Amino acid sequence: MSDHGAAKEIGTLLADYAVFYQKLRGYHWNVVGKDFFPLHAKFEELYNDAAEGIDALAERIRALGANPPATFSEFLKLTTMTEDSSQPSAEAMVANLHADMGKLNDHVKKVHAHAEEIGDTGSVIILEDFIVSLEKERWMLNSYLQA
Repeated sequence: MSDHGAAKEIGTLLADYAVFYQKLRGYHWNVVGKDFFPLHAKFEELYNDAAEGIDALAERIRALGANPPATFSEFLKLTTMTEDSSQPSAEAMVANLHADMGKLNDHVKKVHAHAEEIGDTGSVIILEDFIVSLEKERWMLNSYLQA
C-alpha cells in the first residue's frame, strides 16, 4: 500500500460529494410544484446522507495520514461533477440527481478498484457502503421518474 493509500483518489470523490451536496441543498430550497412536499423532504434526506458521506470520506483521508480538501475552491478544482445554477422543474431536478448519482457511483467504483488494487482494505469497506447506498437511491429516483 502507498504511504497514504487511496487518499488522493478519495479526495476527488470528496470533492464530487461536496458539489453534489450543494446541488441537493439548492434543489431543496428551490423545488416548486405539486411534488414540493415529498421532494423537499427527499432532497433534505439526500443532502443529510451526502453530508455524512463527506464526513466519512474526509475522516478516511485523515486516517490514511493525509489532509482532505476542505475549501470550495479546492472542491471545484478536483470535482468531476457540474454545478447547477438553473431553476429546473421538479422532474428535471430528480432526473439530474439520478444522473449525478450514476456518475458518483462510477467514480466510487473506480476509487474502490484502486483501493483494492493497492491493498487499502479500510477504504474498500467504506466505499462498498457508498455503492450500495447510491444504487438504492438511484433505483428510487428512477421509480419516481417512471410515474
